[in-house]
Amino acid sequence: MCMKIIPLNTCYKNSPVFGSNARGVYDETGQIVHRNTTCFFRNDLEWAQLVKLLDQKYKDVPKVNVYCYACSDGSEPYSLAMLLLEKLGPKKAEKFFPIIAVDYDAKILEQTEEGIIEGTCDDEKNINKATSNNLGAYLNQAKPSDGKNCIFKVRKELKDKVRFHTGDVHKDIDNLEQNNSVLMLRNVWPYFPGRKQAELLDKIQERLNNNSLLIIGFYDRDSGDSSGVMQAMHLRGFNRTPVKYCYEIDEKKDSLDLQLWSYCRRNLHLKFADKDWEPLQR
Repeated sequence: MCMKIIPLNTCYKNSPVFGSNARGVYDETGQIVHRNTTCFFRNDLEWAQLVKLLDQKYKDVPKVNVYCYACSDGSEPYSLAMLLLEKLGPKKAEKFFPIIAVDYDAKILEQTEEGIIEGTCDDEKNINKATSNNLGAYLNQAKPSDGKNCIFKVRKELKDKVRFHTGDVHKDIDNLEQNNSVLMLRNVWPYFPGRKQAELLDKIQERLNNNSLLIIGFYDRDSGDSSGVMQAMHLRGFNRTPVKYCYEIDEKKDSLDLQLWSYCRRNLHLKFADKDWEPLQR
């Protein structure tokens, strides 16, 4: 049974349909506008390069706080956990665990309690490629593959590395650890109205220090609805790293940039996903 939640992107009258790892946004005529899915080792992120960056950036840090919001069925936090274990080894990777995985949708999280993930044969190939054919160390196939679909059962050794919670990043951000934190918030930003995007970026920039990272996705940076997100990120001090879609936080970004951008928004009529931005106060 599917669920619907609001509010999300106000460009569309209907909300995304949740309750599975494929989430769609439909217009008022019932036509699909966006479909966002999750999978193991989603190919818009350079996973091996990300683990290398995490290892280097936090080499002298005893504990790293990793958060994965909009985690869906757990495919992404489990992907990161597997690769940390594979590339760094259990002892060196331990400081990144547990990964805190959070989703707004309680229905999809019911599956994570049982450790069941419905995937495809592409997932199987992606996992074996990332782990050098070591899938069996982390997952069991709960049902034989039919050539197209796979059902995975997460093994305890991997399941213990991720803790799942129901939550809302807009409300939770003030409770995140300020230091040495990695926030994965991927392929979800265009679902938020423009003002919510800006407010959330402000909260993230204020909460997390400059030894923290924000990781987004293709849908957030390169889709048709993403231009406002990227401008707002740049002006708030989110700087690119060598890993695509991974950003460092710069606490020293001058607030004058924000005032200038607000002026340009109002006077140049730039297109945003949401029209309810506050005008520049004089």
